[in-house]
Amino acid sequence: MDNQDEKKERNIYLNLKGIDEVKKIIDKISIPKLGSIEIKTSDAIGRTTAEDIYAKFSVPHYNAAAMDGIATKAEYTFGASEINPIYLPQKNYLKIDTGQPIPKDFDVVIPEEEVTYDEKGYAAIFNAAYPWQNIRIVGEDIVRGELLIPKNTVIREKAIPLLLSGGIWKIKVVKNPRVLIIPTGNEVVQPPVKSIKDGMIIDYDSALVAKLLEMWDCEYEITNIVPDNQEILKNTIVSHIKDYDFICVIAGSSAGRRDFTENAMKEIGKVLVHGVKMMPGKPFSISIVSNKVVFGIPGFPASAYFSALLFIKRYIAKTLSKTIKEDRISCDLSQNVPSKLGYDELIRVAVADINDKIKAIPLKRGASVFKSIYESSGYFIIPENVEGYPSGKVIDVYLFNKNINFKKNIIFIGSNDISIDFLKSLLKNFYPEFNLISLNRGSMGGLVSLKNMETHFAPTHLFDPTTGDYNISYIKEIFGDNRIVLLGVAKRNQGIIVKKGNPLNIKTIEDITKVRFINRQKGSGTRILFDYLLDKKSIDKKLIKGYNFELYTHMAICNFIQKGYADCGIGIKSAADTFGLDFIPIGYEEYELAFYEDFTNDERFDIIHNLIISQSFKNRLNEAGGYDMSITGRIRKV
Repeated sequence: MDNQDEKKERNIYLNLKGIDEVKKIIDKISIPKLGSIEIKTSDAIGRTTAEDIYAKFSVPHYNAAAMDGIATKAEYTFGASEINPIYLPQKNYLKIDTGQPIPKDFDVVIPEEEVTYDEKGYAAIFNAAYPWQNIRIVGEDIVRGELLIPKNTVIREKAIPLLLSGGIWKIKVVKNPRVLIIPTGNEVVQPPVKSIKDGMIIDYDSALVAKLLEMWDCEYEITNIVPDNQEILKNTIVSHIKDYDFICVIAGSSAGRRDFTENAMKEIGKVLVHGVKMMPGKPFSISIVSNKVVFGIPGFPASAYFSALLFIKRYIAKTLSKTIKEDRISCDLSQNVPSKLGYDELIRVAVADINDKIKAIPLKRGASVFKSIYESSGYFIIPENVEGYPSGKVIDVYLFNKNINFKKNIIFIGSNDISIDFLKSLLKNFYPEFNLISLNRGSMGGLVSLKNMETHFAPTHLFDPTTGDYNISYIKEIFGDNRIVLLGVAKRNQGIIVKKGNPLNIKTIEDITKVRFINRQKGSGTRILFDYLLDKKSIDKKLIKGYNFELYTHMAICNFIQKGYADCGIGIKSAADTFGLDFIPIGYEEYELAFYEDFTNDERFDIIHNLIISQSFKNRLNEAGGYDMSITGRIRKV
């Protein structure tokens, strides 16, 4: 196939629309008729009323005492004063408690504390009263026949006593939208699967979209996976559209040759949107088929999530007469964030209190990356006409959870290690209200982040060939006289990671020049140690195939080797053991957490320190293997 034929097959975006433009299009779509259903009033919280609701009872429905005292006639009290009290005989009053009905012949309640009684039972009144004083008259709150709640109103919990007191035991509410989710793609498989082959993609988007729809008050069904066949997709939509209020097609909405959604929609309906000027989420589409909406949702999980959050949620809120509340917080951006012109970019961030300042720490980007959404506090948007934001800029972050406590987030930026995962696990076991968020930028990157006040802890293991020590000289060079403290995690066994059984018989550093190698990134402690050993052995780096190909974590190195993309790499024993790979040791290194001395006054330091010195943490290190705990819990000031 030549390039010209390929261009004909591709479904190129011709008219990408901005986020606000897409929202306006959604707002103009006719609201579907969802019908109504009658349910118990007590079950109606969060539902939308389908009709005006009128009171069947007055509240109160009788004249009731508003306080404890005596009921009597106001005219009996006229002229009473402190000097000349009026004495009421027992036939002219009745002792009464709050809420009790007022006898027919009485029209006032005298508070108990304003009445005294003599031995004959006479009640002494010292102040004149006026009619209906201290009485809740019939209909004071609600009058029978009064409108309680209008149609298209969302029922909140505080409405329940109002409705029940007005005699409303059941109400008609708008039916929740029924949604059909159609996953597509020849390469997509529904979980569970026993094994995953190259080229196969697990259908995680259907579950994601389904649970979002459920959160937003929809009912849903998921079809079997529809293959990349335009006729099958068309027939699936046409045969189901009458039974559902709208449809979500997963994947098939991009500009790829096998993405048929737009062409299918053109044949059976009308395309309103095909592509949005936002990242992630560009391939999102909206069409109308038989007067109902069909959303084309991108296949990458981050794209699917943000498309649903920004657009599908808006459409559902519109159909149910609900308002969307966007919880935002202004905070400082912790680092420079470049961005591509022409697209609104949604940047995921962790928000944390660092040195008494609320900061937004950018997390990993990319449409296929969902872990950073899981770990994020929210996101901010870089507009399409801006090339990025500088560090320190005040930004508005849209929060995923309005109740987040920023002092409960603990940020780790620096070297990667499995021990950090152990800390995350133990933190949730013993301090469930706290979160540990880790970013892998290598030891040097972590120290720079610490200097820039982006992180609480910087995991580091930087070897100094001159002194033979770890971390100290680098910290002095970067931080000068600033007081930095190091908390020991463990000594780690570094070495050469090879395939199980070591089929190429790799034994020494020199053997690496004969095979395919995968390296760690510049600035990582592992890379510095490896380069030191190469120089010590006078090995020419140009002879190493793959020396310039870098990965950012030990686990990624192991995965690459296990998949057969490389024969060996440099990393730690615990990672090799996790993947069932062989390991040739080259020595132990000191893995520590760097932080500012002032942070020792923060409870988050105490929590991490307590976890590191705990027996539970040491047991985890023992089980993982490849660790020496002689420095675990050690504190040294730089």
